[in-house]
Amino acid sequence: MTDAHPLNRPAFAALSSHWAKIAVIEGEARRIHPDYGPFAATDRPEHLEALLPLARTHGAVWIVEDRAPATFPTGLKLEKQAEVIQMVAAQLTPPSTSIAFEELIDADGPEMRDLALMTEPGPFAAKTHLLGRFVGVRRDGQIAAIAGERMRLPGFTEVSGVCTHPDHRGQGLAALLTHEIARGIIAAGSVPFLHCYPSNAPAVRAYEKIGFVTRRTLTAMILTAE
Repeated sequence: MTDAHPLNRPAFAALSSHWAKIAVIEGEARRIHPDYGPFAATDRPEHLEALLPLARTHGAVWIVEDRAPATFPTGLKLEKQAEVIQMVAAQLTPPSTSIAFEELIDADGPEMRDLALMTEPGPFAAKTHLLGRFVGVRRDGQIAAIAGERMRLPGFTEVSGVCTHPDHRGQGLAALLTHEIARGIIAAGSVPFLHCYPSNAPAVRAYEKIGFVTRRTLTAMILTAE
């Protein structure tokens, strides 16, 4: 499979389109501004050495590519590498239950980030919550679960930041919020997609019940400057 489809290199596609206004670009490399997250890409996936200046200046970069390279350029250190399942939903399965959720706003950002850092659904920087719509559920006045939008590229919008406080798991909150975000994406004329670790079987099953199907497997890597 070639790199022609934007979802084959989602970070590059986002940084070349909807994220272009908040991208830091140096030569063939680009990354989202560190206030929003760590995702980066190069114009050509085999030219990872172009990421070195950005990694030196702004810290670790996360890349999502079709496959990992056989070797990494001098000066870049592979901190972590993992396969991720990329799932898409052309249409959704109506949920069997409903939930009272709220639209989260900028003022909720610090609390959202605290929850994300606790539960680790993926990178969540100080302004990640401003990348798109986020919804949440409160319990006793505190945010118990959230889901939102992250990567935006032509025709596709990523569902991300899905997480639930440990005290409120087992209630299906994450799945219901994911469904709501995906519903809004489809209503806006885009196709929702998401990424999930294959080892997280319960999450994969929950997404499949919503209507997501596996498109392909990609490789996520975290790189730092040595």
